[in-house]
Amino acid sequence: MSDDVGPLQTFRVKQIRLTARLLGIIEEFKGGDRLIQGLAHWPLAAPILNALLGYHRVFDDLPQAVAAAEPYSGGGHLSPEVGTLHLSLSESPRPSDYAALYHMQTAISGWSKIFDLGGNVGNLFYCYKRYLELPPHLLWQVYDLPKWTEEGRRLAGERGEKQLQFTQNWEDASGADLLLVSGSLHFFDPPVYHMVAGLPEKPASILINRSPLIDGSTKATVQDGNNHRTARVLHNRRELIAAFETIGYELIDSWEAAELAFKIVGKPEFSAPSYSGLYFRLKLQAASLAPPNSPGHALNGDENSTVDLIYKILPASLWLEAQERGHFSGAPADLADGFIHFSLRAQVEETAAKWFSGQADLLLIAADPGLLGEALRFEPSRGGALFPHLYSALPLDAVVFVKSLPLRTDGTHDFTGLL
Repeated sequence: MSDDVGPLQTFRVKQIRLTARLLGIIEEFKGGDRLIQGLAHWPLAAPILNALLGYHRVFDDLPQAVAAAEPYSGGGHLSPEVGTLHLSLSESPRPSDYAALYHMQTAISGWSKIFDLGGNVGNLFYCYKRYLELPPHLLWQVYDLPKWTEEGRRLAGERGEKQLQFTQNWEDASGADLLLVSGSLHFFDPPVYHMVAGLPEKPASILINRSPLIDGSTKATVQDGNNHRTARVLHNRRELIAAFETIGYELIDSWEAAELAFKIVGKPEFSAPSYSGLYFRLKLQAASLAPPNSPGHALNGDENSTVDLIYKILPASLWLEAQERGHFSGAPADLADGFIHFSLRAQVEETAAKWFSGQADLLLIAADPGLLGEALRFEPSRGGALFPHLYSALPLDAVVFVKSLPLRTDGTHDFTGLL
């Protein structure tokens, strides 16, 4: 696979991009989406459309997508652009990193090993260690292509990082406390759940982030980077979750990675309006670590009594500060009022519309009121309705989940699948 793309391939790439862009513009007009979708599924038009779109379409499996991308790969996964891009992106957390950091910070003190699958030169290690208190005995081990593990070792040596190591042996993932699969799930064939099933000892937890999960059947496509192209699997969401459950895992949380999206022209069922994150634990681990009064669990043995969640919307920057302090003291409006404003499930969307319209980079925080004691009061507020008000700092161990709150183009926020 050559790093160089010849003039004919360069022309073809430009033509494919122009075709996809023009068809995408047509889809934005009234009725345009139905027109393009009809053409994409019409037996007479579909072959012509596929020829024009080249690698920018759906393939039945990853090998087909790899073959379609190869003449235009520009080095693919080995492109120098890949390493530079990933390191630059790791300089600060992206929105979907906050959910990952939340789940990691609640358990990392007891971990001894994180296995970072497809972790390039250790990008997430350098990013996350600024926000997580890594125990001194913790080993962060990266598995990637030889080019990147070699470069990663060199960089770690320059920076004096003793906890960061690199490997070419997949079985080193056996028995890890966390298998971290961030931005890499879609590159593997056989799929990661098959790889995990073959390990001598399964990792206790699996955290998947920034992966394109779709509603249609599992297929493959090609991601067009700036100067390189890479094939990837588009996993069906339900099938993927079921596959991990089949090998003994339980889904603990899911979230949107709204900073990334992928669109297949004329085929919304194979498109990902936002990428996704998933957090799994082995079922034995999930049962032993679930707090007794967590949402959906019975209280005091009463199967008819469950705890509802309360919700807080805040900028990602404020949550980052809270993680550094170990608690959330409140946004400026909370500090001015003397308590932290929360909303119930039925109230939170109206809260977003009234106070956060048009604001990007927001997080939705869910807390367990059963862990907040007498400091939590329900008091009349908007329209005379009772709202939860917390007259103390919010301890991080009362937080049930942290999810990115996507902003629509019309300035409203998309709560689909969050509540």
